[in-house]
Amino acid sequence: MSAIIGTSILGALLTCVAVMGLTETSSHGAPSRGYIYWSIFAGSIGGAGGFLACYERWLGHAGASGWLTALIGTLVVSGVSSVIAGTLILPIYGTMFGPLQMIITMIKSPLLGVTWLLMLLCAHGLLSQWRTERDSVFSTM
Repeated sequence: MSAIIGTSILGALLTCVAVMGLTETSSHGAPSRGYIYWSIFAGSIGGAGGFLACYERWLGHAGASGWLTALIGTLVVSGVSSVIAGTLILPIYGTMFGPLQMIITMIKSPLLGVTWLLMLLCAHGLLSQWRTERDSVFSTM
């Protein structure tokens, strides 16, 4: 549960930074509050949705190969999260440009990118503990 909340909050933050970065270069002025709130909500749903869609395959497996899989999984979760958030914000163009905007945002703000990466690796650690506990319960039956 903590992993879902963390990715949801950081997804919202990342999306807000990305949308504000787009509006800085826009000639149309500042976006409305409703659009900003919707972008934050969409980023939150995107972060949680990307995590939930990918955690079973990519995160929480034991050993060194589990950590390697988790590193690859961070890319997959990031891609799926950005597609979900982009689609919710702007259905056709957001689906295409969401992942690109996420990459651009992480290049412009490396601290935010590192924070996202560390959050997903912490989620991997939490899921690893959860899988170990779950397996120990089933092995005693």
